[in-house]
Amino acid sequence: MSTLFSPLMAVIYGAISGILLFWHAVWQRLFGDAALLATNWSWILGVIFLVLTVRGILFPIFVKQIKSQRAMQALQPRIKELQEKHKGDRETMQKELMELYRSEKANPLMGCLPMFVQIPVFLGLF
Repeated sequence: MSTLFSPLMAVIYGAISGILLFWHAVWQRLFGDAALLATNWSWILGVIFLVLTVRGILFPIFVKQIKSQRAMQALQPRIKELQEKHKGDRETMQKELMELYRSEKANPLMGCLPMFVQIPVFLGLF
């Protein structure tokens, strides 16, 4: 992995470890050291609540991604019209597309941009 991403990954790994240790401490306090069915439930519940916490944190990003994808799907017929209208002139087509995106307040990058926020988190979980 590149040295540029190493500090970022260290921060993400530290945050995820902190969340896991927090939930483990909560369940450890409730259950103590008692092993039920030969399992330490505080670790199991800690991992479950880590996943729920991470999903809760990433949920607003997921919602933005879905909204952006739906907006782009709604614009798809108009984009096809522009492509048909300006078949030979790419420059005019690009200007018209940018104007369409601006007027409809749609951003084609928002469909995949949240994924770039989620990828380091999932790598931190790994």
